Order: sequence, then C-alpha cells, then structure tokens
Amino acid sequence: MSRTYGLIALLAFACLLSACTMTRALDNPVARQQLGSIEVARIDDYSGQMLRHNLERALRPRSPTRYTLIAGQSGHFSLREKSTGQVIYQGRVNAVTRTTQVGDAFVANAAQELETRRKLELTSHLIVTRLVAFFARQDDPASADGDSPSVTPAPPPAEAKPVFDR
Repeated sequence: MSRTYGLIALLAFACLLSACTMTRALDNPVARQQLGSIEVARIDDYSGQMLRHNLERALRPRSPTRYTLIAGQSGHFSLREKSTGQVIYQGRVNAVTRTTQVGDAFVANAAQELETRRKLELTSHLIVTRLVAFFARQDDPASADGDSPSVTPAPPPAEAKPVFDR
C-alpha cells in the first residue's frame, strides 16, 4: 500500500515539474502568439479526445486560426498551414511512463488509467514544447515590426513518419 502512495506522490511531483517547464517555454511572446493561432484537429477515440483536450488547454487557440495541428496518440504530429494545407513542421515525440504491477485488480485498473492519462499529458507537453521551439527559431524580419512571422517549410526530422493514428 505504501508503494501506491509513493507512486501517487511521484506522479504529483512530475505534474508540478512539467507545469513549471511549460510556463518557462511559453515566456517567448512570438511563440505564444503563434500557439494561439493553432487549431487542434479532431481525434476520434476517447484517448485521442483526452490528448486533444490537453493540447487545446496548452495552446489556447483563438479565432481566426492560421494553422491546424494533426496529432496521434503514438506521438506523431504535423502542423499544417490552413490556407494551403502545406505541412510546415512535423515530428514525433515519445512519452514514457511506468507503473508497478499490483495484485488487486481495482488498483491495477486505476494505475493503468493514471498511466494512460499521464502519458497523454506528457505527449501534449512535448508536442507543445517542440512547437514553441519551432516558432522561436523563426527569424523573420517582420517579427521586429510586431507582425507575425511567416513560416517557411521545414524539413521533417529524421524520426518523423508520415503515418498518423486515427
């Protein structure tokens, strides 16, 4: 039983730590502005809806949106410009969680549910962090005038795959 409390305490600490990291990453004003112009595409199943909810909570999309984020539970994602449909950034993130095997079926189911939720939270935080880094790298002279930077197509990262979960 004390192992279960230890696991819960560790998960709570990890949640707090990841929130601090996300807050620092969103201090970039250009990236924050661009994140608000991202609409998250619908993901059909229950876990996909949890991932979408986490992404929308972090991105806080506002109208009108300029980009569409297509994300899968496996960590694959692509950012598309809405006007052209062109993929401007894509990648894959890997969130790893771990639970301890327990004998009680109820506790095992609860631990698995917590693990799934935590993995989806980590996946959404990692995707948003990659998007922040992408927008922060944009060095368009228009950003000095207060305009939003134009985004040029970026080559896909080596780990990117064109197949998405749906």
